[in-house]
Amino acid sequence: MTWTPNTSAFPGTFGFDPEYLELYKQHYVHIDPLNAGAEKLPAGTMAVTPMVVSERSFLKSEYYNDYSCPQDMHPILGGFVTKNHSRVVAVGVHRPKQWDCFDQHELDFLTKLVPHLQRAVHIGGYVTIGKNPPPEGVALS
Repeated sequence: MTWTPNTSAFPGTFGFDPEYLELYKQHYVHIDPLNAGAEKLPAGTMAVTPMVVSERSFLKSEYYNDYSCPQDMHPILGGFVTKNHSRVVAVGVHRPKQWDCFDQHELDFLTKLVPHLQRAVHIGGYVTIGKNPPPEGVALS
């Protein structure tokens, strides 16, 4: 997910209802307790739900009851891949509530992917805003 103060976009999603994505962009992005908790972590830090918000607070939130629960999205693993003054890029992996919480192995696996995701975001910035490619070079086919 990528958003700036005035816009939200979801360039890559799987299994999400488009109507709920639109609701998220319009309203839930502003009250998502996971975002509030994750904002306190450095970019590139991945976490599971209870690491950024208490289970009790999360389950009482409007976000959970009106957005996450109807889509059977709990627990959640993710975080901000990058964040700066102009853009935030996040990754989130969602499971049905009846599944177990993400374990340390899964958290470690996503954390190992972060440098690659950051590089993809960096390259994507050059491609989408027309900058010259980074000095290391970029090959796109």
